Parts: sequence; structure tokens; C-alpha cells
Amino acid sequence: MSYPMFVLMITVFVNKKMISGKTFAAILLVNAGLFLAVGGWDMQALDANLSGAFLILLSAVAYAVYLVVSGGLVRQIGGIRMNAYGMSAASLAMAGYALLRATGEQPGILLSYSPAMYGFFMIIAAVTTVIPFLFMLEGMKRIGAERGAVISMIGPVLTIFGGVLFLNERLTPVQWLGCFLVLLTISLLEYRK
Repeated sequence: MSYPMFVLMITVFVNKKMISGKTFAAILLVNAGLFLAVGGWDMQALDANLSGAFLILLSAVAYAVYLVVSGGLVRQIGGIRMNAYGMSAASLAMAGYALLRATGEQPGILLSYSPAMYGFFMIIAAVTTVIPFLFMLEGMKRIGAERGAVISMIGPVLTIFGGVLFLNERLTPVQWLGCFLVLLTISLLEYRK
């Protein structure tokens, strides 16, 4: 969920235009809130997950580059077509990866599910990936990649709330404080817009 920060940095670099002090302060406050909300003060857990965190940051940078590039393209070719191209490319890459993994470990695993399960996989892909991504591209078309990145920083907090509501997860007071800080910052930043 760190990609919005990278979208803003890339946008600043590409457009050669500094972000406002208010936006920069919001990024710092949101990142501080997210740090608290996910329990980042636990240095033992941070040390144990350092290599994974590095790979996730690389992924976030790649995704941010994609969003900045697609932010310009979506105005030219439209959100639905851009979504179709992006999802098709991602599907082909994942299928290639799955085939590569399956040939080495368990060759028949990709074809071992029942037909109903493949239908279920398609429903999950549409509801959790295709439709939200289409909404995001349409939103970027209307408000731009920079502002969309700021607003999307609310995503981790919504995920945490989903865990509390549906998975019966419990948060510490510090985590609640972090969630509140993120919501308050983004609300204040976007209130007049």
C-alpha cells in the first residue's frame, strides 16, 4: 500500500513540479498513521520481514510507474480499454508464471480443479480485481493520478476495518490512533475539493 507515495514522487519528477506543502505534510501524516496502524513499532517483526518488505517496495514502485503511465493513457484510449489491456497483460504474465511453477513442481496442478471452481475463480477475479481497477482508472481520468494517489492511501485503513468487522480482528489503541490519523488527514486534505 505504499504505491501512492511513489506515484506522487514520480509525478513530481516527470512533471518537474513540486507538490504543495499541504500534500507533502499529508503524505507524512498518512505514512505515520499507517506505520502505527500496522504495528510498525515492533522492531522484531520489522527485522524478520526486511527482505519481504524490500520486494514489496519494488512492487510498489513498479505499480506506481504503471499508474502514472496509465494516468496519461486513460485519457486517450478510455478507462474500459485501458483496463482490458492492463488486465490482459497481467493475466498473461500470471499464467506464464503459473505454468513455469507447475512444470517444476506439480505438472498437473493447473488442470486439477473442477469446472465450477474455474467459474468461481473468474467471479473472484472480476469482483476483486477487474471492477475495482476500472473504477480506479475512471477516477484517475477525472481527478488525475496525483490526487487519486492521495485518496487511495485510505485503502490500508479500509482493509484493517474489514478485518475488524468480518474477521473479528482486534486492534490496539495505538493502531486505532494510526487509523484515525490516516482518515483525518485525507478527509482534511480532500474536504474542500
